[in-house]
Amino acid sequence: MQTKSIKNNLIYVISVIYLMGLLFLGSVSAEETTQAHKNGELVISNGTVYLIKDGKRFGFKTAEEFISHGYTFDMALTANSWDLALPYAGEMTARDGSYVLDTSDGRTLYFIYQGVARPLAHSLFLTTLGLQGRSFFQIDLSSYPKAQTTGFEYLYLSHPSGALIIKSGDSTIFQVTDSGLRPFSAFSVFQSYRYDFSMVLSANLEDGKLPVLQPIEYRNGSLLNDKGTIFLVVDGKKYGFKTWESFVARGYSLNAVIEGDTTGISEGESFQ
Repeated sequence: MQTKSIKNNLIYVISVIYLMGLLFLGSVSAEETTQAHKNGELVISNGTVYLIKDGKRFGFKTAEEFISHGYTFDMALTANSWDLALPYAGEMTARDGSYVLDTSDGRTLYFIYQGVARPLAHSLFLTTLGLQGRSFFQIDLSSYPKAQTTGFEYLYLSHPSGALIIKSGDSTIFQVTDSGLRPFSAFSVFQSYRYDFSMVLSANLEDGKLPVLQPIEYRNGSLLNDKGTIFLVVDGKKYGFKTWESFVARGYSLNAVIEGDTTGISEGESFQ
């Protein structure tokens, strides 16, 4: 499918800038700790960024796949020996819900969900999905498993799992899942995943028939400024920083912090 609206040069420049930033971070030193970083934190070693998840580390192969998750290089911390001792669990794919132009052929647009690329069969889908005129991630998808091509039957179905939608007359944003719709309970929760409103599509009639499920919680590894106190949120707990020095020593940047209400989240041991 030809997608002339894709800003090739702009995305290429952004990718190069991010890669340079990630490589630079590898030379930044942070306080060595006696344990691995927490679930959801990003670390970098020798130019490779890893996501710490469930006691394992997952690597990002390309800058575009890294960016697709809403991450920026100022979120990555210098890896310590404990991080690098964690088992390597494989490469991260583009984020669920991403629309990607396959650079291996330069023309086919895919929707990504759970690491599988589903091709869109016709340019009419760009208008139907509300994607006309937008830029897409550009990734070589030759190593991704491919699902069946999405045909015109898509026009009569709910949006695919991973999509972000909003219902007419409702300010709540939902993510479509295999089981139903999961709402973002607050704008700060939506922000913690580094989504923006350009990714949100208008719900269709079939979306409205899906059951509403439990709300989405803050993303693991999020840094929240709650009325002047910064917390790291991980697995339903918040970890505060007792001093500005403890925040800086861990390698964090204020650019990675968002405003958020942590009321009701249990508090773990603060960083010294």
